[in-house]
Amino acid sequence: MRPYTIKLWLLLLGASALGVIVVVASKRHSGPSRCDPGWVNTGARCCALGQSLSAGHCTGEPTRCPLGFHRAQQASGCAYEARRIRVGGVALKIGPNDWQSEQVPRMEKQIGPLAVDATEVNNESWSNCVAVNRCPKKSLGEPGQPVVNVTLEDAQAFCAANGGRLPTLEERMALAAGNESRRYPWGQTGLVCRRATFGVVEGPCAEGGDQPDVTACHTEGQSPEGILDLSGNVAELAVDEQHNSWSCGGSFRSKTALELKSWACSLFLGPTDSVGFRCVYELAGN
Repeated sequence: MRPYTIKLWLLLLGASALGVIVVVASKRHSGPSRCDPGWVNTGARCCALGQSLSAGHCTGEPTRCPLGFHRAQQASGCAYEARRIRVGGVALKIGPNDWQSEQVPRMEKQIGPLAVDATEVNNESWSNCVAVNRCPKKSLGEPGQPVVNVTLEDAQAFCAANGGRLPTLEERMALAAGNESRRYPWGQTGLVCRRATFGVVEGPCAEGGDQPDVTACHTEGQSPEGILDLSGNVAELAVDEQHNSWSCGGSFRSKTALELKSWACSLFLGPTDSVGFRCVYELAGN
């Protein structure tokens, strides 16, 4: 074999080996999808199969909706089946088990049993409320996304129309923290992108995002009771005994763990694209 033929063969072999290394390395560092199985990770959003991302929206008719979701009637998209979850009594304790909890008052309170929406109220549910003249018309996003840009009064009216109310500040914290005083709804550790929609505007989970995901596309972030999206996606409204309104749990705009802790709440300053709500319901006999 001639010398230049050997050199060419060696160059080709080296290039091939380098290509294998690059592919393996890229697979190692790409990490798992931040979306549940049945969803397509488009970067800043989780879209249903058959949809594509356009100007921040999941567009097109889904070819299939994931388990627990249905094809929406009013507009293209998948929406989670509305359901309520019963939660037993919770001894809420916000205390020294987390140094960052120094930024909120010490709190101990017994929260009675109640039922709660499994997810944030979505646009499809709001449309149904409008259809029976119990909610005002407003500009809405995809049917499965949480309703946002709501006033406190509108959220309270929606809950009342469905036999519920907004949670108190302590109830909202208790739903996320549980009797174990969990730092996050799912447990003490493990704030990763597949468990919540956060950090999609300028990282760390994605870039260029400007709106929340469809509710319930991060089941690994649910609480032990099965409540979804208590951290991230959109912050949620709560009220305290002094009639102050709060937004709790962080949103798709949040970047730090501090904003996503179970006790993370800040005063609600008015309607915004990163705040929505869910309702709670009294249980008979309580």
